[in-house]
Amino acid sequence: MKKGVAPAVSYILILMIGVTVAVLAFIWAQYEVAKLKETPLVHQVETKMMTMDDMVHNVAGGDINSTMYFEVKYNKGVIEVDEDKDWIKYTATILGSPYPGEISETGLPTQCSSDTYAIEDNETLIKMSRISGTDVFRGGSGTGGQSQRVEIVVCFDNVDIVKDPECAGRGGPRATVTLRKIGYNHSTSKPKVEVSVC
Repeated sequence: MKKGVAPAVSYILILMIGVTVAVLAFIWAQYEVAKLKETPLVHQVETKMMTMDDMVHNVAGGDINSTMYFEVKYNKGVIEVDEDKDWIKYTATILGSPYPGEISETGLPTQCSSDTYAIEDNETLIKMSRISGTDVFRGGSGTGGQSQRVEIVVCFDNVDIVKDPECAGRGGPRATVTLRKIGYNHSTSKPKVEVSVC
């Protein structure tokens, strides 16, 4: 009887090891697939933020009450309006490293101008670089690894951004953005655009 027990125990041990390896491989594969799904999300949001940059400038150049709408789809993160900085920003924690090279400079401005190439969010401490030819800045915390906190900002120096008190930000999976020119800033003569993110 002892001879029959040893092979049965061996088979059970081999089966348990095989199942453990299969489960670990499955968990690892799920993580890798999730990373592959999230990295394109960042680039899609960048494209939408560049569109938003153009649309804000179009509305700002139009008549008072000139309005534009568009929809942004993102399954992770938050889009919000920061009227103190004249920013519209997207933040999310993404698997992987969409922005692997961290900006090492110090003393970066927190406001943008037409010649600013990098800014820092003084709340999140994320440093961002400008996407060439736009008012869009992007960056991530740290050098990446398993996950990275990313931030994409549309930053305006020639438009006063006013947040809609009813809809100043929204988490995914989608948001409707409404841009409406509401007048001019009397002290700076900049056009004022109200931004609603619902």
